[in-house]
Amino acid sequence: MASNYPLGYDDERFESIVNQNFHCLICYNVLKDPVMCRTNEHYFCRGCITEHLRRNSHTCPTCADELNVETLQGVPRIVKNYLNELSIRCDHYDRGCRKLVRLQNLKRHVAECGFTPVVCGNQGCGETISKRDRTYHESELCQFRKLRCHNCGEIGTTMAGMKMEMANINTNQVNTRKKLANTNTNMANIRTEIANVNTKMENINTEMVGINTKMANTDTKLENMNTKMANLHANVEAKFQAMNNEVRRIKMSLNEVKDGFDHLKEAVLGKIESKERKQEEITRDVSGTASGGRENQHIFVAGGFGRNSVEIFNYRQRLWSLLKPMPESRNSASSFLYNNHVTVAGGYCDAAVDNMIRMNIHPVHDLSHNWSDFAAKLPAKMSAHSSVVYKDSLLVTGGINEDQDVYFDCIHEVQLKPPYTVKLVSKMPEPRVHHSMYYVMIVF
Repeated sequence: MASNYPLGYDDERFESIVNQNFHCLICYNVLKDPVMCRTNEHYFCRGCITEHLRRNSHTCPTCADELNVETLQGVPRIVKNYLNELSIRCDHYDRGCRKLVRLQNLKRHVAECGFTPVVCGNQGCGETISKRDRTYHESELCQFRKLRCHNCGEIGTTMAGMKMEMANINTNQVNTRKKLANTNTNMANIRTEIANVNTKMENINTEMVGINTKMANTDTKLENMNTKMANLHANVEAKFQAMNNEVRRIKMSLNEVKDGFDHLKEAVLGKIESKERKQEEITRDVSGTASGGRENQHIFVAGGFGRNSVEIFNYRQRLWSLLKPMPESRNSASSFLYNNHVTVAGGYCDAAVDNMIRMNIHPVHDLSHNWSDFAAKLPAKMSAHSSVVYKDSLLVTGGINEDQDVYFDCIHEVQLKPPYTVKLVSKMPEPRVHHSMYYVMIVF
């Protein structure tokens, strides 16, 4: 059937049978100027698919994917190489040309083929003849030819032109043989590439078989794992139920223990209150003599600006006496009585300090008693602070570190027995120095 657009090459024109993968899916001939759809790579002749898209719809005729002339793509290089190396008959085979050429050289051969149809140039003739016969026909056979005089030299000029054309033909044949050799080399390379591709495909198939086997094994393991998970879930549910029962039993036991603990707590608190009352009585006794009168009480004065001396005032005798001086001058410190020891805390020596020193004053106090370091320490190096003893703790408020120009607004509690820990109890509304502090128990 006649067509207004260029179809593919007829199979009968080729030297050998062409693989069906290289045929147009519209005209079913061997691909001519091949292109493909961009998604699924279906191959068509450019003329066929262009006409299809113009007349029908903008979809691929094979996969129905959206397609237009602008989105057509060139085929892979290996497809072009395969087609270019095919041997095909000349377009003018029916006119007598028996030449077999590579498809990539067909266009050039047809342009140079001596069997190309041409029209006689003699006016009034119009006969179609082969290009190679044109000169002979026009000069010898055509009845409309012009006769030329043998003496005018035109025949010599014609012969020179024919010799030149023959030389050009010989040159073209040499070039054609060289191109044919290169084509054979390219064809060998293509065959090698195809063999490599086939080998890789076989390797991929082998790997796919291995992967399928592993997938089957994985499915089996997954089924076994699901079974184990189901069994484990059942075991966990049973253990969880048993644990809930045990927790309920423990809660009942804890409630019973709590009741007993509440009774024990009341008893212990009573004993603690009794012990605190006794400790207060002991502290009062240490402050005076056995008689407990003011006349047997004493006043201790330790340190001061530029001083390390320690004096004691006998209230009954109205008499001052010297005790062992402190190891170094100390001022703006705080002092307190705890466990029969007078203790001096912090203050300023050559710099602010955080240590405590103490002296035993019970049962007697004289120059034989030395000062010793106390294990407890203030929360920071400070002076001009205030402190008071409560039970087995020292409450420390305010103070200053003059070396660092830091004023304190904290209330700390320092344990006076191991492990001598320090903790922040609260903070005052503002920093304070050189202030007083008392501990008062208010009973409502």
